[in-house]
Amino acid sequence: MKKTRDKYLKLFKQIISDAENAGFHANRVAKNLITRLHVKESDKTKEIYLTKEELEAMYEMTLEGGGRV
Repeated sequence: MKKTRDKYLKLFKQIISDAENAGFHANRVAKNLITRLHVKESDKTKEIYLTKEELEAMYEMTLEGGGRV
């Protein structure tokens, strides 16, 4: 939910900035009211890598099942 809100705030701020640059308005109040978006460590994606041993173990793993995917 937070990512969606931040996406729309960023878009709205860009629209306000573009309108100001095009000369449609000179009101900076709305632009200044939108605070800078802060990216928290928990919002960032993390890359996880497997070791060579873990990959080999997965490759050698025997898969059993009903034969239906």
